[in-house]
Amino acid sequence: MSIQVYRIGETGYADPLLTVTENLGPQAPRHVAIKNYAENEGILSSLQKLGIVKKVVTHITTGYISFPVCEIDEEILNKYVA
Repeated sequence: MSIQVYRIGETGYADPLLTVTENLGPQAPRHVAIKNYAENEGILSSLQKLGIVKKVVTHITTGYISFPVCEIDEEILNKYVA
């Protein structure tokens, strides 16, 4: 599962804004690793407030970065899908 955020531009087309998830290999169903640093800093908190992230189930560390692995509420996520 990949979660990306788009902005609807003045032309009416969707412009990619940011990619929320990081591909760190196979995950359990409805689980994603969230990129919550650099330009995405704070996105985890926003996804939790929206109800898209149910809970953080673990963390995966690669290099100097620790990625929260989160359970996603697909029903809530689908409300935001264009």
